[in-house]
Amino acid sequence: SIDAKGDAETRVLRPLLAHPDLRLERRAEVTRLIADGPRIIAAEVRRDGGLLRIEARTFVLSAGAINSALI
Repeated sequence: SIDAKGDAETRVLRPLLAHPDLRLERRAEVTRLIADGPRIIAAEVRRDGGLLRIEARTFVLSAGAINSALI
């Protein structure tokens, strides 16, 4: 039997990672979300000591247990 976390990863996340329009940023800290009205259009991210602006039509924001309350 697969636990709930493993099941979600196996059935949802892994297949999506193969999508050519998906970009996964690891070890990145979101410093700011940029909105146009009610819609997020970009995220400012700190990674490897620099700032990176990511623009996209869709964002999925996810965090682990550490500092998740800061989102």
